[in-house]
Amino acid sequence: MPVHYTTVRPCRTKSGFEAILEDPLELDLDHVEQELLTRGCRILNVGVLLVVTLPEAELPEVHLYPSGRLLIKTDRPHLATEAAARLAADLSTQVP
Repeated sequence: MPVHYTTVRPCRTKSGFEAILEDPLELDLDHVEQELLTRGCRILNVGVLLVVTLPEAELPEVHLYPSGRLLIKTDRPHLATEAAARLAADLSTQVP
């Protein structure tokens, strides 16, 4: 099932951007972690979220929550949009 982030906007409470899904998800973070590792990502699983470092060096660190919400650690809107698109493509292969 395709995953679509409808909004990438500045986060109100943290520095960076948040990406909001068109349809909320319930992700199994352990499963997502394993899949993202096979795609070259570095992952820190802190239980309640995944800290994802994408293989493209220019893309920022991303916090991925079980709902699919992303917190993207950058002050550059175009990089936040690129990171959200990259993760949406990876997540689309994991959502039934």
